[in-house]
Amino acid sequence: MWLTAFFCRDIATKSQTILVGADLKRFFVPLYVGHKGWIGMRLDNKVDWQEVAEIVKRSYRMTASKRAD
Repeated sequence: MWLTAFFCRDIATKSQTILVGADLKRFFVPLYVGHKGWIGMRLDNKVDWQEVAEIVKRSYRMTASKRAD
């Protein structure tokens, strides 16, 4: 069985717990990186692409390096 999903870094473990706890069919804690605050989001069912975009933006802002002035 194949799983279509993506992983991204989440803001905090608390946020990870809330997302996964709210909807186990869409969110999960990925093996190996989940303990570092990453979340997995399943893409093989009905997907709210706006929600995906917001999660990706939040993850990018958290992990992208800051520009030097």
